[in-house]
Amino acid sequence: MLRPFLVGIAGGSGSGKTTLTQLLATRLGSRCSVVQHDAYYRQLAHLPPQERAMVNFDHPDSLDNELLVAHLELLRGGTAIEQPEYDFTTHTRRAKTTSIAARPIVLVEGILVLSLQKLRQVLDLKVFVDAAADVRALRRARRDVEERGRTLNSVFDQWFATVRPMHDRFVDPARVFADVRIDGEDLKRRGVERIMMELQKYRGEQSVAALSTQRTLMSDETSA
Repeated sequence: MLRPFLVGIAGGSGSGKTTLTQLLATRLGSRCSVVQHDAYYRQLAHLPPQERAMVNFDHPDSLDNELLVAHLELLRGGTAIEQPEYDFTTHTRRAKTTSIAARPIVLVEGILVLSLQKLRQVLDLKVFVDAAADVRALRRARRDVEERGRTLNSVFDQWFATVRPMHDRFVDPARVFADVRIDGEDLKRRGVERIMMELQKYRGEQSVAALSTQRTLMSDETSA
């Protein structure tokens, strides 16, 4: 049996990586599980609400990367995990978790997925989604206002204070580690198909390797 194949999907905030992940998940169906890096923000319930809002959520240290790596290792080994659930309006973890099965393909999505070596080491395929800065800013503003209860002023204050500086420092440089780069403004027409081609190629290589190992074991047993 082939072990789960882990695909890391990174890119700047608003680049289209979440949309790409959703499109791939729909295409792959029951063969796929999705892990969200955003779900692993650290628990800030011990801080007053005003201090929580001042945390730099675009810095790698704001995320429990050790727990994510441990969970990805479990998925690689065929074991299901309990992914945290994060409340972006209160900046705290919810009491409940989400069960993630170890399916043949696991998509791991987040802006910093390729920025940390310990995360890159557990990924089989690394993808970077790119889009122009103005496109990313507008997409993020719409998401934060509509889905996370933010005001437009607070969104753009955060963009200039932490999002853009952290993008330049951590996110954009990580594109050099990508096996595949995708245009975030052409996801449906080319992005999904490109990743599907890569998945077929990599899974095919794994299948050949597994078959070769199986034949070697059978030959050793026969010789014995």
